[in-house]
Amino acid sequence: MAAFEEARRRINITAQGAVHHPDLTVEGELRRSGAFMIVEPASSTWDGTARVASQGYFNFDDMPPWDTWITTVPPRFTYEGGTGLLCWVPRWARQHVDDAIAVSADSCLHWAELHNDQVLWR
Repeated sequence: MAAFEEARRRINITAQGAVHHPDLTVEGELRRSGAFMIVEPASSTWDGTARVASQGYFNFDDMPPWDTWITTVPPRFTYEGGTGLLCWVPRWARQHVDDAIAVSADSCLHWAELHNDQVLWR
């Protein structure tokens, strides 16, 4: 398992020509701005705009790669029915996510922060 985790770490760090970050740690990622996002699948219109804007980081259903999924989170507002999906965003993907959020007509993509064991929607 350790070999798999190290190989996956190398892939995520060096994907798409990104610079190698030997200091990539869980603690560092928890503090990094832009390290987490929330997807609201129930709010998606599945129109593919996030896929195009992110150059394929998101799929046609506005979903990021499955291996970035962390856990489900309660909806932003109590009157909303669907849960959100908290996802990790690799450093190299930050701009792709920004671009997708900018064109998302259905507002199903959000930045998130983790503070004191709580998920904060941005």
